[in-house]
Amino acid sequence: MLGGVIVQTSNRPQFTEIEVLQKPLESSDRPEDVDTSAGRFLIHCNRFLDSAVYAKGREVTVAGEVQGKETKPLDQINYTYPVIGCKEIHLWANRPTYTYYPTPYWYDPWWRGWPGYYPYWYPYW
Repeated sequence: MLGGVIVQTSNRPQFTEIEVLQKPLESSDRPEDVDTSAGRFLIHCNRFLDSAVYAKGREVTVAGEVQGKETKPLDQINYTYPVIGCKEIHLWANRPTYTYYPTPYWYDPWWRGWPGYYPYWYPYW
């Protein structure tokens, strides 16, 4: 079982080929959102997978057997990809994005500390 982020999807006459940037898997088998990778691999599925759905940047997990290797050009080098045949493939939903908005009320000039630290709540002058 391997997982990662889709780099490219191309449909061939006999199969669909997905190029994936490998990522470590979480305990739920979803690829982790980290910047580490052990390289790239190819997935060969014997059915049609729409390249608009299996698009660049989506996370995918695949279970299958290693079918060999394939050498293809990658930028200015020839890269040897391991080829995985897909028995099962799971496309993950996009991760939600969270935006942090700091509260403007972080300072209270009338706060005098916890009740047990000073014998009086307010200075009496």
